[in-house]
Amino acid sequence: MHPSDTDMIFKAERDNRYRDILTKSDGSKTQLVNTGNHYGFLHLNDVLYRAVINMSGSQLKHSRAWNNMVVTQVAKGKKGTFNPPSFAQLYRINIKEESNSKGTWFGFNVAMDSLLTDPEQFNEGQDFANFCQEGGMSALSKPADKAAIEDQSDKDWE
Repeated sequence: MHPSDTDMIFKAERDNRYRDILTKSDGSKTQLVNTGNHYGFLHLNDVLYRAVINMSGSQLKHSRAWNNMVVTQVAKGKKGTFNPPSFAQLYRINIKEESNSKGTWFGFNVAMDSLLTDPEQFNEGQDFANFCQEGGMSALSKPADKAAIEDQSDKDWE
């Protein structure tokens, strides 16, 4: 994972399948994938679990639509209307079948459900948002043992 303002994309070359390929200093190649990451809670059987939903490829359009839903929500407060923080919003996420000339697959279907009304869930959401904002998720994504995840291919996307 790299920051959104990295210049790495400008060093990549596009291949014949329109993928952004970066050649490293040792000659190995890696594919750069634009990914929308959505952090939140999975509510399952009355239990909340921290979750990350990664959307890339054909799912980026759903990620952008979800981001748009988040920033366009309006609530009424004591001082007038405001945009509630994303962790105060509940979304219903399902899958739906999608297709184009290349085939058929399942994609995300994200819909606004409601605003949080439970103060305890709001506080948990705020704590998780702070954790993510302070780089907590970045620290968790780094592998403990690089050798354990490497394979023999010089192309890590095949």
